[in-house]
Amino acid sequence: MTETAIAGIAWDVDGTLVDSEPTHHQGMIEVCLALGIDLRRDPPERFLGMNQDAIWAVLAPQMPAGITREAWKTRLQDRFIAAVGEVPTMPGARAAMEAFAEAGIAQVAVSNSGRRVMDACLRAGGFDRFLRGTVSFDDVTLGKPDPEPYRKGLALLGLAPRQVMAVEDSGTGARAARAAGLRLAALGAAQSVGGHAIGSLHELPPLVLRGDLR
Repeated sequence: MTETAIAGIAWDVDGTLVDSEPTHHQGMIEVCLALGIDLRRDPPERFLGMNQDAIWAVLAPQMPAGITREAWKTRLQDRFIAAVGEVPTMPGARAAMEAFAEAGIAQVAVSNSGRRVMDACLRAGGFDRFLRGTVSFDDVTLGKPDPEPYRKGLALLGLAPRQVMAVEDSGTGARAARAAGLRLAALGAAQSVGGHAIGSLHELPPLVLRGDLR
């Protein structure tokens, strides 16, 4: 049986389209240090792919009295957005989006970040103009690794799961995409979940447009 052709791309954002993880990590260190929680010796990957609510659940017992989850999240978001102009795009990201747009392949962004942070990243990178829609953590009941974010992405595209390729760099996001039935192009840590391993986004358009990922 011939595999369905790819008609849509669902992009993760942090670590996939933009190299934002170092900025997120530094912001986490600074915000938490101001609250008396020292994360400076923690490995950068400790919270990789986790949404802010999940991170709060880990850190909440150490938070000082009177600091709410929403206040903490706002501090993190404000700090990141102030620095978003310094966040580099991932090599090949914009060229890949341009190639898919020219080929008529619909694209969405599906992120575990909140709406403010995701929108800031997409605008700063010039990616927003290529997208049919976006799904942030604020738009779902459960974030990645639950499949809900990718199911919402599919609804925006109006496509079946096997028509869409998710592009992910974390195991958390990759598990969400696979659970929603999407095909997967996996970068870095996402390769532990399976899918089609790629070394960089430069490899993705030729593979998709030639049909090698069918």
